[in-house]
Amino acid sequence: MMNDSKSISEYLSSGFWESDAPELLTRLSERDAQHDLMSADLDLEGAILFQTSGSSGSPKWVVHTRKSILSSAQSVIDHLQITNRDSWYLALPVEHVGGFGIIARAYLVGNRVVPHIGKWDAVRAVGVLGEEEISLISLVPAQVADLVSSHLKCPNSIRAVIVGGGALDKSLKLEAIELGWPILCSYGMSETGSQIATQVVVGGGVDLIKPWEVKNDVDGFLQVKGDGLFSGYLSLLETGWGLVDPKQDGWFSTKDKVEITDRDLTFLRRGDRQVKILGELIDLDKLECKLCSAVDSEVVLIAKKDLRRGVILIPVMERNSFDQAKWGQLNLSGLERLEELCLCDGFPRTKMGKLDRMKLRDSIVFFDK
Repeated sequence: MMNDSKSISEYLSSGFWESDAPELLTRLSERDAQHDLMSADLDLEGAILFQTSGSSGSPKWVVHTRKSILSSAQSVIDHLQITNRDSWYLALPVEHVGGFGIIARAYLVGNRVVPHIGKWDAVRAVGVLGEEEISLISLVPAQVADLVSSHLKCPNSIRAVIVGGGALDKSLKLEAIELGWPILCSYGMSETGSQIATQVVVGGGVDLIKPWEVKNDVDGFLQVKGDGLFSGYLSLLETGWGLVDPKQDGWFSTKDKVEITDRDLTFLRRGDRQVKILGELIDLDKLECKLCSAVDSEVVLIAKKDLRRGVILIPVMERNSFDQAKWGQLNLSGLERLEELCLCDGFPRTKMGKLDRMKLRDSIVFFDK
């Protein structure tokens, strides 16, 4: 967490929302990229830029306007019937749309915002929720897991806990509800500025938020349209920084496969090899390439469901290509942290010689560690 009272108060002022100056929201480790980006000859008037999640690759930002962020915020306000009597506990970093969306909603409605200072601590957070009589909070699944593992009961003042940033395990959700936490699961992405579907009743369907328009393409991937959509991606191209707008006729095609029933949305799976760990997207293909280059041999990553992290990564190598010295030099941590290496006698392959990931996943429990 990098939130502090000073930055929160600045974002809640009308001066920020009426400004034409671009705002770059990113991690401190990207200071050099920030300098290069802001010094580039680009028309970013009134833009708010969120760095995309990922494990590696060239830097890229999701570009929103203040108007699109406020439009997204207003739709959530109407959906959850947020009033100026509500107050928010900000337990998500503002450099992500999940945290910044709270700021935008609070600005429009006039809510009080209490930020979580320093590293996330479930026990301390619950104490503040009760003392400050907070009514609304947004969390990621890992934070819900911390509440449950510490057997923390929900303060009486809380009326809604919006959970996003990844799928919440059903058993974990039930345990949280038993502790009194009114869990409302949501679905959204950086490109939409926040949620486009959120439960309004604990245990109910994940209701689509008006006025977002959604549909499936011929392959079942979600397409979305609305005033809260981003302007495009700001990417480092061969010719320098440039804005790439992937929308067609106002529709943005996602990489998520979903089921749409009436006004409910059910997330099925991602269509690419990206997974969410602690709310952050990790590109497994890019991480695999990084590992293969480091150990000079083929490494396959198996993603396994985990209650707290969302997903844990199990590396697999063929026994005859394993080099203990090279593997021991790897120093991956944080979102790229790996479980213990599994060794197999050979990777299963299709008739075309391609890696059969499904067979490998199904047989992973039989591999010697």
